[in-house]
Amino acid sequence: MLNSFWGKFGEQMNKMKTKQITEPHELIDHLNDTTIEISDIRILSADVIELAYKKIEEDAVKGSKTKIFIAAFTTCQARLKLYESLEVLGDRVLYYDTDSVIYTWKPGQTEIPLGDYLGDMTNELDEGDYIVEFVSGGAKNY
Repeated sequence: MLNSFWGKFGEQMNKMKTKQITEPHELIDHLNDTTIEISDIRILSADVIELAYKKIEEDAVKGSKTKIFIAAFTTCQARLKLYESLEVLGDRVLYYDTDSVIYTWKPGQTEIPLGDYLGDMTNELDEGDYIVEFVSGGAKNY
């Protein structure tokens, strides 16, 4: 839910569309339409052709729900929260990504604040669980 703010506000409105066509004049109309870019034509049967297309960028509909500045601000704030956590953890950090930190911890060591609200870090382990080994082959590969 928390990540959905960025997703909704930064959503691209000019998505690929598909249309099944059964009339020859419809196909000709789409082929001659200078406001769309056809990426694929599939023959589904002797009577049906499917087009995959999207609007050419300058003709694309600008979504009223797209708020790129809110999306950018959301990711900016998330990055600042991540940097705060990295600063607290120091050299105990094993890996971090846009929305997570994997780090070592022993009783008595400083922890990052956890919570259930927007901007809070959460512990993805159940109470009493712990990780004994961490192996990573690189970014997003663990």
